[in-house]
Amino acid sequence: MSKVEAGLITPVVIGGAKYLQTKYATRQLKKRFKEDPYTPPEVKKRAANKRAVYVRPDCQDNNPVNTEFDPSRRGIFHELDLIIGEPILSRLTFILADTGMGKSTFLDRYYAYHWGSLTRSKKFRLVSVPLPGLDIDAFVSRFDADAIIETVILFDSLDEDPLASENFSRRLEEIVGVAGKFRAVVVTCRTQFLTDASVVPDQIDLQNVTGPMGLSYPADQK
Repeated sequence: MSKVEAGLITPVVIGGAKYLQTKYATRQLKKRFKEDPYTPPEVKKRAANKRAVYVRPDCQDNNPVNTEFDPSRRGIFHELDLIIGEPILSRLTFILADTGMGKSTFLDRYYAYHWGSLTRSKKFRLVSVPLPGLDIDAFVSRFDADAIIETVILFDSLDEDPLASENFSRRLEEIVGVAGKFRAVVVTCRTQFLTDASVVPDQIDLQNVTGPMGLSYPADQK
């Protein structure tokens, strides 16, 4: 065998092995997704498709255009791990970014990242749902009491939600209500959508989740 032939065969073998490895990992991930009956099929399909190269983004606490504060950039995967892990640092988290910055892609990738780990998925359930037009009451009613307290909800695209555009305060109240019942809620939104800071309270008080709760759990304090 010539050196040229050997050089051609080696990349083919490596490429074939990587293809089979990726295909197997995708098949296993889809099996894990079956443990989540709440996330829509289209979200699961996107999350399972990891063929495109993805660079995990960073995050920070303040608007990047505001130079008065130290940006303190951190990896967003690790940061969200800390926020919704043990102990929970926040029951309601907003992820803000400009249009086209990859908010939905991040949720898809994080959803796959969570369910791809046996250790993480045993600690709590992760559910990802597009928020636009979602009937939140009907959505919540699908969960039994035990499932509620061990589930983190990812609500995507608050800025594209017609119900939020029509009455933001009411929609926010519904989201806060979900956060008061579930383990935690994470919401993505376009930064410019929340330009009116007066509609977003500085602090939201949520009741402690200490055990299974029925859907008739008392309303949370706002």
